[in-house]
Amino acid sequence: MSEGSDEKHSPEEEPGLLQGGPVSRRGFLKMAAVGGAAVGLGAGLGGLIAACGSGATTTTAATASTTTAASTATTAASSTTTVASTATTVSAGATNVGPKKIIALTPWSFTFGTAALLLATAQQFMADRGWDLTVHDANNSYANVLGITQQAIAQKPDAIILMAVWNKMAGSTYQAVADAKIPLFSLEEAPDPRALCNVSVDGGTDMTLESEYFCKAINYKGNIITATQHDEYWIDIKSNILMQTIAKYPNIKVLQDVRPDHSNDTLSLKNVMTAVLSANSAPGSIAGGIAAWGDPGLGITEAVMDAKRYEIKVATEDAIEASLQNMVGPNPVVIYDTKRDESPKVLTLIKVMTDYWTGADTSLGRNILVPSVAITDAATAQKWIPFLDDFSKNGKAALTTTTTA
Repeated sequence: MSEGSDEKHSPEEEPGLLQGGPVSRRGFLKMAAVGGAAVGLGAGLGGLIAACGSGATTTTAATASTTTAASTATTAASSTTTVASTATTVSAGATNVGPKKIIALTPWSFTFGTAALLLATAQQFMADRGWDLTVHDANNSYANVLGITQQAIAQKPDAIILMAVWNKMAGSTYQAVADAKIPLFSLEEAPDPRALCNVSVDGGTDMTLESEYFCKAINYKGNIITATQHDEYWIDIKSNILMQTIAKYPNIKVLQDVRPDHSNDTLSLKNVMTAVLSANSAPGSIAGGIAAWGDPGLGITEAVMDAKRYEIKVATEDAIEASLQNMVGPNPVVIYDTKRDESPKVLTLIKVMTDYWTGADTSLGRNILVPSVAITDAATAQKWIPFLDDFSKNGKAALTTTTTA
């Protein structure tokens, strides 16, 4: 990764992508910490909305079984806060607590771009503070998560971060770290009382905005395909909100609710959507497709583009580059996408970790949510595409990881 002269610029002077010129990944991430946070966080839910612009069957396919933002909400399990001010994040623990050895654990290998981008951002910002973050991944296998946890514990780090260990493996992982008495933090997890804090995307707000935008875009009527799942924490929350929103509008009919098994979510939804389009060939017979996460959204998009059914509207998440390309092309079918704002999440986590090491806050079970940035127009999508393309080609190679087979 290049350490160019852009490091000397203040954020407002940073030359680069948002001003139409070249920018390093590091410079872009630092810019996003201020600029992206101002859009996604400082303006709160109102800013996100402003940025937006104004009987189903369950399918089994060959490779698949086919709370709106408030300032603070409390549950019995944990305290949940939705970040609503850039000051909460961009200050990010100025106190110098000295060098730290930190290990992040995730089941995902880094073919999964969103995970790679989040952890690459964490490595870069933590390195600025003299913290050494190493990532151990379980090669896309939940069965390997406990093994990499035990390897991390044996290295006696100053802290362990869990990321996206959503399913039943999470419990034994949390308990192993707690038993070892190593400070435990998490990113994109379900809240857990054994962790000091979880910092995560605000999936509930994201899906509320996405699903309402989609329903309005199809004029609250027509046949649609949905992609949902209930085996992972945030996808379950988003799937429930998606279906609840659609249920409010009686003239919208879900032809198929496809629940992929994560073996190849893009291909699963592409195959199902292709079959649906073949069986419903008349223009206007299918109004749209909407997914609770990015991979199946891409599959829906690919099927629509292949069939040249450009009247169909697609809403998706995670800002996968190929999906964004179908928002800016000559026949745009993607009407809504979300870009997770990685820098504010990482800076929030750094502040929480600094507060722990300085004794400012050592309470357990906190849950901090950071809204995403909505992408609803070609101009906004076009700003992100060069960065995502660069990251997919170069960023993952720069990420320091140890893979467990």
